[in-house]
Amino acid sequence: MAPAAFALVDENLRESMSFFGRATGAGSVLAAPDLLLVHSGLRQGVFNMALFAAPAGAADTRRRLERAREYFAARDAAWSAWILEEWLESAARAAAAETLASWGHRVIHEPPGMLAETLHPPRQALPRVEYASVRDQRTRDDFSAVCSVVFDIPLRAAHRLYQREAAWHGSYRGHLGYCGGEPVTAAGR
Repeated sequence: MAPAAFALVDENLRESMSFFGRATGAGSVLAAPDLLLVHSGLRQGVFNMALFAAPAGAADTRRRLERAREYFAARDAAWSAWILEEWLESAARAAAAETLASWGHRVIHEPPGMLAETLHPPRQALPRVEYASVRDQRTRDDFSAVCSVVFDIPLRAAHRLYQREAAWHGSYRGHLGYCGGEPVTAAGR
């Protein structure tokens, strides 16, 4: 991925994940020059995350991960590390894998950072989709329901994350697609 595209994907990831620190009203976001720590207020590790915010060598990688471990231990919360490979030299990638494995962490997903300059036209007729932004109780309910299915999380957890009106007052925006009046897709940025 080109450096400019990488910067866009990185910025979007950190902004999107920061939402979880504001979502429940019981979380926090700690932004340091080299590390972003997001605590959602929930115990599930997938919603409590450490993200690197600057390139790192092997020794610095270990130090950042140790800071994250201490931060989440103080909150009695499981956590996950979201590390963009572009931030790490090869020795640092090995250090991250070794350190996290020694703590019982495992790789559960390696999502690609995606950025499309253009989209090809559809090959077949597509159903009519109406779009709406998350802005009220109904759209928060619908966003929660779609995310519950897509991310395979309990609906109750999705509601805790996406129901609080104040969570939507930051820069993170949610969008929905409806087909026949039913919510069928959700996106956030």
